[in-house]
Amino acid sequence: MHDAICTDAEISSCYLLSPFKTDNYGILMLVKRDIGCCRFEEHNLPSYMERTLLLAVVSNLPGFSGDLCIATSHFESLANAPIRRKQLSVASEMLRQFPCAVLCGDFNFDASRNFREGEGELENMALKEILPEYQDVWDVLHPREPGYTFDSTRNGSIPQYERMRYDRVLSRNLKSLSLDIVATKRLPSEAEVVKAGGWHTLQLGLLKCDGELDGSHQNLTPTTTFDSPPPKLKPSDVGTWLSDHFGLLYEFAGVT
Repeated sequence: MHDAICTDAEISSCYLLSPFKTDNYGILMLVKRDIGCCRFEEHNLPSYMERTLLLAVVSNLPGFSGDLCIATSHFESLANAPIRRKQLSVASEMLRQFPCAVLCGDFNFDASRNFREGEGELENMALKEILPEYQDVWDVLHPREPGYTFDSTRNGSIPQYERMRYDRVLSRNLKSLSLDIVATKRLPSEAEVVKAGGWHTLQLGLLKCDGELDGSHQNLTPTTTFDSPPPKLKPSDVGTWLSDHFGLLYEFAGVT
């Protein structure tokens, strides 16, 4: 996937791509070329799983008095709360030099419960201890919504029952405007594309669903995607989910 993205002329003409390896648990970051002067940094984290912290530092951005840093990581997986705590501490120190910062990614722990309920202190408390100056943006903008980004009731690629808010956006010295869960629909299968009349009817908006699919396939629009197999298709014809995690789309502004 990394090679396909990096060698795509249309993508590279619009975005700067972070130059670091993405095998194992590496991360790829794309920054729009017209956003300003940007540099990428990668820093090793304490990890048994080769996890790193990836930074995009943007300078001379209108509305910001200094550099803006967007940092992301895929923090340690599974029952490794002590390692994740160390990783968050390293991230906090790395970001301290920047006047405005975002820390986002797959934190691998939920906001309201531990994976094994009733086992020890809530791991999420580490955020208040290690990153007290940061806001958990979902909590700020959607305080009454669970915000599950890993949800087996909505994502067909997860085989077992599990609903967690693993993915987070934390911000410091920024005005949060919106935060939405995106990429919640599966891509259509080849059979669905054929029945729809080709990719040209589907390719304009795969992340939004404006209608349901009936047996005649007459109500497809350029923004149609599918939650479940349409009638008359075998289960093996079901399309691909982008990920077992949903995405987050964050909009923010500088604090004036």
